[in-house]
Amino acid sequence: MKSDGYSKYVCDKCGKTAYVAAGDTEAREWFTVRRYSAGKATRIADDVAPDIYELCSQCNASFMTFMQQDDASFEAWLKEVGQ
Repeated sequence: MKSDGYSKYVCDKCGKTAYVAAGDTEAREWFTVRRYSAGKATRIADDVAPDIYELCSQCNASFMTFMQQDDASFEAWLKEVGQ
């Protein structure tokens, strides 16, 4: 049987795949992450596109933990004087 109205989600980290029907609440378990790499961070402008990743809920939770650590490292670096 063929059914229309499904979206295919593939996690860019773990490879998990899901087919989710339009309007299904399972779509809330998938996250689109936009991130600038170090090379792009030196010149963020309207014409510089971020890297875009699709993550399942587990990998997104792991990513958020990673980003909180990265944020803390950035804040510490920002507060360094004369370096």
